[in-house]
Amino acid sequence: MSFYTNILHYYDQLFPLNEKKLAFVLDSEQPQKILDIGCATGSLCHELYHKGHQVVGIDIDKAIIEHAKGKLPEGPQFKALDMLNVDKHFDAGFFDQILCFDNTLAHLPNEMAVRQFFKAMANILASDGKFKCEVVNYDQAMEKGMLNLPPIEVDGMVLKRHQTMELELHYCRHDAKQLQVYHEQNVLRQDLDYQ
Repeated sequence: MSFYTNILHYYDQLFPLNEKKLAFVLDSEQPQKILDIGCATGSLCHELYHKGHQVVGIDIDKAIIEHAKGKLPEGPQFKALDMLNVDKHFDAGFFDQILCFDNTLAHLPNEMAVRQFFKAMANILASDGKFKCEVVNYDQAMEKGMLNLPPIEVDGMVLKRHQTMELELHYCRHDAKQLQVYHEQNVLRQDLDYQ
């Protein structure tokens, strides 16, 4: 059972939809085809769908995908897929936007996987499409002496994330779409601590 499956029924309380993130995605008044990689319970996907976009959410965790599908009777498509192979499931240039938020990119194991991921994204992103990514700034965290992410406290629930980090700095670039990423590989062990 994965870390995220363990907190599945509390996920939306612990990680509510961020309105600033939603505004960041909504940069066009035209309906778009949007892929959300690491969509978790699908809150962002559902919101984008109800604003008129064609949305596909993927996550490798089948339980989370089933939960996302069951939220509303009508909504976006959800698929249990590995983000490294997503280009095998969609036509070239299909998406107007690809989203990779909430530190999803940091789950990739090494530089080769990051390169494979960006190559796949370049294949399925429209020529004028946008790739939007969010990762934790581990340099800043380490400079501040943060060895653990701060606890999340919501409605009397406390989620403490204990982790062991090994950091390795990587730079990579995919020339076809001029996609660039600054990636710090992190090997995390996450344990739950409920109070």
